Amino acid sequence: MSLWYENLILSLCDCGDNRMEQAQCILRYLSMRVPRLWWERGLSTGRIDKTHASIIRMFSKELSSILHLENDSTIALLIALAFANDPHAEIGLSAIDEGNSIEDYLMRAREKLKERPDLVKIAAMIENESQRDA
Repeated sequence: MSLWYENLILSLCDCGDNRMEQAQCILRYLSMRVPRLWWERGLSTGRIDKTHASIIRMFSKELSSILHLENDSTIALLIALAFANDPHAEIGLSAIDEGNSIEDYLMRAREKLKERPDLVKIAAMIENESQRDA
């Protein structure tokens, strides 16, 4: 298990039963540099690691239930979130400013999706893989 994932799980445990705090924690971690590297690799190779795909599907399902994101492709939003911060930042804006609201994260992700339609292709690859596995 990666250090990024271990830290995310520990942070989620710190949230207790507060589902909104859990959602904010998930969004914060998905906006970090580690997921960005996953999707950049996917863009360059045309393949997504199954572990990364399962992580994003799991959190997409979880966030959809907490935030009721029926009108959005949640997987695409979560992928775009990884690109919403300055790519030259050491870890990502979200790690520095933990005060970002859920709405801030989602707004940034929606803006990035408008700029980067290639990210929708990654989401489609993950969703298609999910349907094949079902």
